[in-house]
Amino acid sequence: MNPCLPDGQDRVLLELSQVLWGQALDLDRALEAALHTLSHYLALTKAGVLLREEGGPPRAAATLGLSPKELGGSPLPAAALDMARRPAWAWLVLGDRPEVFFLNQFQDLPAKEEVSLMGAPMVSGGATLGILWVDRVFGVQVPVAEDLRLLQRAAAIMARVMSLNQEVRRREEGLQGEILSLRRELTMKPRLPRLMGEGPATRGRRRERGFLSRLKEMEKREILAALERNGWVQSQAAVDLGLTLRQMGYRVKQFGLGKLIKEHRGQGPRSRA
Repeated sequence: MNPCLPDGQDRVLLELSQVLWGQALDLDRALEAALHTLSHYLALTKAGVLLREEGGPPRAAATLGLSPKELGGSPLPAAALDMARRPAWAWLVLGDRPEVFFLNQFQDLPAKEEVSLMGAPMVSGGATLGILWVDRVFGVQVPVAEDLRLLQRAAAIMARVMSLNQEVRRREEGLQGEILSLRRELTMKPRLPRLMGEGPATRGRRRERGFLSRLKEMEKREILAALERNGWVQSQAAVDLGLTLRQMGYRVKQFGLGKLIKEHRGQGPRSRA
């Protein structure tokens, strides 16, 4: 199986998932490593990840194959930059033209030689977190539709990692704020240890347990969503999430999903928007 051709997509996406989840807490580093992983297997020579920034212009979190001149400016048309600020769809740039064309604008997709850039939104929970763009995915012998199919799957994996990273950061900030508040309370108002009731340390441990419980619930939802996308086939859902089949089996058992999988088996994958 040649990963540079469409029949090698699952292998490429498995490698991509493993790289991203292995460095998920250092997002920019994870995205940079992800682009290098894609370039190792695919035909792309230029690529980038553009992230939405609240109240500011989009930020280039990772780039690949850009010259110093391109790094100093932007290799993307202004319309593509603007798409990182709002919901977006997969798109193409043709030659040196400044326009961005959404897929629904084509009756037939153009030839590979006409396409200079292509991009896919990274969407999680209905929110566009950014865009993944490349010059191409496969060689000229492979239709543009196949390039876009893999690009959209890669963008979806990146979006899930980014969403989890953001949730962890928010929880960490919340816990840090609570810790500082407790420290101030203990410093400014010294008091005897409580003989009965719940003290600050107990409340802190309870909040920590609640945080871990919510993280487990998030992971369960990710597992369920992957199963639905892949027709309740564990092996395919494992590839989607960057897990080995053994790891997937452990999580199915941990979350008690075996009965649910049996009930839905044979329904086929959920249609993608």
